[in-house]
Amino acid sequence: MKAFNFLFFIILFSFLITGCKKKQKTNEISFIPQCDTSRNEEFYIVSDMKNFESLEAVISKFHNYYPNVNIIYEYLGDYENMIEKRLKNDPSVACFTSKTPAGIDLTPFNFDTSAFGTIIESTKNEGRLQGIPIGIDLSGVMVNKTLLAKENIKIPETKDEFDIACYSLIDKGYIPPIQQNLIYGSRYMFTPYICSELLKIENRDTVFQTLTSGKKGCTEILRPLIEEFNRVFDLGFFPKNENSKISDEYDSAILNFFNGDVPFLPVSSDTISGMKQRESKSPYFLKNPFEYEFIFMPMGETGCIATMDSWRTMCVSSYTEHMEMAVEFLRFLGTTEMLDLLARIKGLPSATKIQTDPRFLFMNNAKGEYIYLWDRQIPSIIYSSIATRLGELFDGQINSVNELLEILVDDFKNVE
Repeated sequence: MKAFNFLFFIILFSFLITGCKKKQKTNEISFIPQCDTSRNEEFYIVSDMKNFESLEAVISKFHNYYPNVNIIYEYLGDYENMIEKRLKNDPSVACFTSKTPAGIDLTPFNFDTSAFGTIIESTKNEGRLQGIPIGIDLSGVMVNKTLLAKENIKIPETKDEFDIACYSLIDKGYIPPIQQNLIYGSRYMFTPYICSELLKIENRDTVFQTLTSGKKGCTEILRPLIEEFNRVFDLGFFPKNENSKISDEYDSAILNFFNGDVPFLPVSSDTISGMKQRESKSPYFLKNPFEYEFIFMPMGETGCIATMDSWRTMCVSSYTEHMEMAVEFLRFLGTTEMLDLLARIKGLPSATKIQTDPRFLFMNNAKGEYIYLWDRQIPSIIYSSIATRLGELFDGQINSVNELLEILVDDFKNVE
């Protein structure tokens, strides 16, 4: 009997030990510290985000490895004009965010980028790795799935299906079916299609040279493209009368969507990131919650069109006195687990190879055309100006397609 009890104890102890090991393994992340973990250090990370809870969550996890390293997040106003001055004058600022590759080259530090998807290419500049992407910036449409299901309308995947859905919704009294601030709505909705059409142009480098020549009539080649978008406006899919009431692309647009009668809301990553937090600010949504889903822009002939870029790039300042620990923090931030954590809290697609957030699982196998804006096949001023000017045309600031084409001549002529 004693031998049986002893054997039972050995088996039970082995089970508990094995169980603990398994539990411990699931809590590990793919990060091995490369600095002295007892170091005492304090530095700042600055960005243009007034609230950056997702980054602060990552900082909190970093403290588990470096308990004596104090990282302070700071919002910097008038960011584009002030960031360079702040970095030069304050060596305690170790990291900062940028919309483009900036800061020191991480390549000499043998920086591991294996966690990242293709988006890592957006932070490279002539072979230098000048930061890491901390989210994906994209544009598309938020769809009220409950509403479309109620009206027996298929979620569109192509341009023809999108037209059919909008016609049907108008017939059913959803006027207009597409609602967003006019300026930003046109940018989010049309940029993917603009880029797709521009990439189809034969000898496009020559065409871009013509567009940026500043010569009278040089933008005439864009007339068919502009008139196609004007058709969407004329058909009542995205008219001025209702959308002019939406004062901004964020709070106003999101709360308007949560009224429950808006089928399609053109959005960017920034808009998406604010939606979950604003559900509780909508009296209608609290009483009548509905299911909504992000999709890429259904503007292609055979599928969606997706434009992608880095949402923000986290960089290390060349002026900092905390360079070694700043690079160590980016190594930590650049793990799959921390990239996913930051993106999930912020409500963004992750910069990792595979999306695990249920909101963005469709990105893993979405059918359609992917356009990576960081590859600079199209000068950004061209597609961004067209989208912005279209918004001004819809808003009445520009009176005609002819006037829009003339304005674009001035927009483009200073492109290098």
